[in-house]
Amino acid sequence: MSELPTKTRIAYTFRGERTSLFQRAAYGMGKLLSRVLGMLLFRFHARGTSNIPPAGANGGVLMLTNHQSFLDPWLIGIAPGRQIHSMARDSLFNGTIFRYLLELLNAFPVKRGAADLTAIRTAVERLEKDSW
Repeated sequence: MSELPTKTRIAYTFRGERTSLFQRAAYGMGKLLSRVLGMLLFRFHARGTSNIPPAGANGGVLMLTNHQSFLDPWLIGIAPGRQIHSMARDSLFNGTIFRYLLELLNAFPVKRGAADLTAIRTAVERLEKDSW
């Protein structure tokens, strides 16, 4: 008789939005650099950002996107005027430096190809926070 595979928990740390001066500065500088590059390289222009409530508004915002390339999450992330939190596939959290960068940018892992209830709970917890 074979045993059922045990669920492995993906190791990551939520560094927290606006929890430190370094996190705010890194997020802000990254966003500014990304916007400049997006405008210069891709003539990026965001429309409809007035529909996204500003940071500090009551409750969170859920943006559902379907991306076609590896650039889409980056371009989607620079449009809103607030920090965003995003799901990223769990295999991206394997490397130490890249995992730290993802955590700094408020990303959290999701297992692909399965119902990942931990990722759903994490998303709901972050949506319910008043500090967003």
